Amino acid sequence: MTWFQWVSWRPLPAAWDLRGCGWRLIGIEGEAGGLVVRLIDGSAADAAPERLALALRPGALAVGLADSAARARWLAMGYADALSGDVALAELGQRATRVIDRPNPARRRVGRLLLDLLTRDARVEGRRLRLHPREFALLWRLSELPGAPVTRRTLLRDVFDLSFDPGTNRLAVHVCRLRKKLALAGLASLLATAPDEGGYRLIVSDGSPDPWDKRGDPLQPIPQDPQFPLDHALRLGEHAHSFEELAQ
Repeated sequence: MTWFQWVSWRPLPAAWDLRGCGWRLIGIEGEAGGLVVRLIDGSAADAAPERLALALRPGALAVGLADSAARARWLAMGYADALSGDVALAELGQRATRVIDRPNPARRRVGRLLLDLLTRDARVEGRRLRLHPREFALLWRLSELPGAPVTRRTLLRDVFDLSFDPGTNRLAVHVCRLRKKLALAGLASLLATAPDEGGYRLIVSDGSPDPWDKRGDPLQPIPQDPQFPLDHALRLGEHAHSFEELAQ
């Protein structure tokens, strides 16, 4: 599903209303169910490319810019596209679609899981997992090459900034918390144990007839109660000091 956000003090003109192309409009403080294109009103009196954070500009499209010099300035400031005010709605929709489809180094998709480096969180079909920073860092590191095992020592170095193995269960506790949240989102088998490496890996279903527990990831005995809110998963194990306490 495609969403857009109108960024301006004035109402959205009908000529630029992407809802006419099948898009959905979201408010400034709203929560979208997918990727969002920010549609910036370049014709507003206070419009300036510097007003939007640099990290957000690759997902933004400015419209209503009067001349080529203005459009060149917005493009030079990192915006995905800059258009005049007389652009046709059909063309605007296609250009916005290109913004959604272009590779984004701040996002990674692993199967149904979408990782967002800007928010340091993950979504499954638009629903946020509300990850702890370490949990996100763990998923982000494993997503660099889905399916490839990453050793315990490497994860301690890249996720926890430890150049040595302290011999604690810190990594296992974070993995257990993360698995609970993934299970609540319907991805119980995504985070797998690497049996020969002492680490972990991400596995996306490839249609193989072999069950997941035959591929190095023992099935997790995690009850999936549909009435259990995903937001509550953030608090699971926050006060546990050991893997045994967390597993209870």
